[in-house]
Amino acid sequence: MGRILYHLIHSDRVERFAYVWWNEEPNAGILDELPAKAEYREILLHEARRVRIPFGRSLGLAGGLIDRPRIRKATEVCRKFSGEPLWIWATDARLAVSARKLANKLNCKLCCDLIDNFAVRDEYENSQKLAFRKAYETAGRLADKVVANNPDMQSFLEIPNNKLKCVLNGVDLKLFNGDVNLSEPLEIARIPHPRVGFVGILSALTDVNLLNAVAQEIPECEVICVGPTKGANHPLHPRIHALGMKPYDDIPSYVVSFDVCLSIYRRCSATQYIDSQKVYEYLAAGKLVVVTDANNHTIKSAYVRVAGSVNEFVSIVREIIAQGTSSGMRKKISQSVAKHEWKSRIGEILDFLEEP
Repeated sequence: MGRILYHLIHSDRVERFAYVWWNEEPNAGILDELPAKAEYREILLHEARRVRIPFGRSLGLAGGLIDRPRIRKATEVCRKFSGEPLWIWATDARLAVSARKLANKLNCKLCCDLIDNFAVRDEYENSQKLAFRKAYETAGRLADKVVANNPDMQSFLEIPNNKLKCVLNGVDLKLFNGDVNLSEPLEIARIPHPRVGFVGILSALTDVNLLNAVAQEIPECEVICVGPTKGANHPLHPRIHALGMKPYDDIPSYVVSFDVCLSIYRRCSATQYIDSQKVYEYLAAGKLVVVTDANNHTIKSAYVRVAGSVNEFVSIVREIIAQGTSSGMRKKISQSVAKHEWKSRIGEILDFLEEP
């Protein structure tokens, strides 16, 4: 979500941009990733907080007394721009009803951005899955256009082709380009090579056993994990360096210092709807990547090796470490994802919005 918003702001085809969110929207802190260009100084980033009414939800007030004030406030915010906006971009299906009201107030159209598929997540109760399913169906019904990042969402929701566009994840090639001289982070300078790296969130969707197996079976390598680890479904091997969350702009410095990069999604109903952004970024940094066979939509590339078991995963990592990666190979790997740059992805989205 954050990268789409970032590149929408910086697109030459977008004249004005306002980001309005509600305090219960997940990942509202994504604003930290959205520095504006100088000519966008007037961008208004506003949080229309809900009024907290005791027992409001149980009394059925969520769609009335609570919802109307925030729609009214958001309308006021957007109308501070000269002219009316053409589109409202809703980044959470659960906001579809509110976003539709806002679009109607502003006499514009609504696009819902459906990321992954939370209606099939194993970690959720059936009631939560059903709520997400209804939210997706509502978004598909109320939106003028729907953008998803995985083709399986179309069959899941049965949305007509002219209303839904699948736009896969993209990459900031310039930011991750391995040819750029990036300073190695001090906290890993002491860690010897070869380094096997994973960037992401350890959660119910990832298989920590793979990290542990690499650390256990390939003692000559060091395993580095960049990202939150509280959701790990198993304890981490002592030789795994868990470095925690890092700012997005710092991630390339870590990735270019790895010798092999990993994507460790486990096979389950939810991962078939995931298009891993990190794989694109690994490739942009000129790294060979080892992934699981968790879904059918991982980017097809000669530089992405797919493993169907723990043993095969470890074997491929060991093979890549042994053969090494030359500077010429790293350049080829990086250029292989040039067609997936975010500028092209945003162009796909804007072309879709301009279609009748």
